[in-house]
Amino acid sequence: MIHSAEESWIRSSRDPRELFDRGLEHFARGEVDEAIATLREGFFENVHMAPALLRIPFHPQDLWYPGPSASPDAARAYSDRERPRWQQVPSAVRFLRSLWNDPLVRREIESYINFCKSFQRTLTPRVRRDLAAERLKFTNPERIRRTQNEIVARIRELRFDLPPPPPRVMALEIPCADPAEASQFIRLLLGVQPGDGASPERARFILRGLEIEFVRRPGAAAIPLRVALRVDDIEFYARRAQDLDLDAEGSAPGGQSEDGSGVRRLIVHAPFGLRLELIEEREEEARDQRVSSR
Repeated sequence: MIHSAEESWIRSSRDPRELFDRGLEHFARGEVDEAIATLREGFFENVHMAPALLRIPFHPQDLWYPGPSASPDAARAYSDRERPRWQQVPSAVRFLRSLWNDPLVRREIESYINFCKSFQRTLTPRVRRDLAAERLKFTNPERIRRTQNEIVARIRELRFDLPPPPPRVMALEIPCADPAEASQFIRLLLGVQPGDGASPERARFILRGLEIEFVRRPGAAAIPLRVALRVDDIEFYARRAQDLDLDAEGSAPGGQSEDGSGVRRLIVHAPFGLRLELIEEREEEARDQRVSSR
């Protein structure tokens, strides 16, 4: 191992604990490619951490390692503390084991261990500096991502119980006493015509892939439902609300965002209980606000 000040240039700035934590988070979200790339980085930052998590026996070797976080003791400490969290994520431990045992990963880890042995035996600072460049070939994130297609394909073939991507809302059904009243409100405020099949019993609108359908429910009470819509020009709708004498609050025509964030809102209350919140975010204002807050 190294600890001398003259060799501080070789120390890694990547904390393997953070890489393993992030790899687990990616896996829990179903982001397999990101999980694999992040964990492969973590393998190089501490070659003992995966075996410790997997309860694979290992014996400390005479290896060079880039700082205390890459030591066997650090690997055991991380495993003792975080293994229960890995076990709580379905299939996470099995995923880690499969990745650690992948033939390409095994070859690159064995090559890296041989590099660490050579580095530990080398006493000449000049030679160590030359070898330091070799380490970058292992740890370079771009190389890791470029060389992992085969790994990803093999891992996916194992069919882990990965969570699918988050669902996208496609349709919203709103009960109301009079669909015609709801239809007129949406048509006048948003300037959107109802879709095919409109009838006294239902009114259907398509808003950029989101289907909103008002369905007659005799005697239905007003439902305090909030529907938020992102719009490109909020002043257009603010003027419409004024012209139609609708119950509205928020950004008046020509007004600015109240908090200086670049986000403007217009809340329009429909007679049948719906609260329609229109949101416009001006990218330039938001960017200027972020810059000025630094």
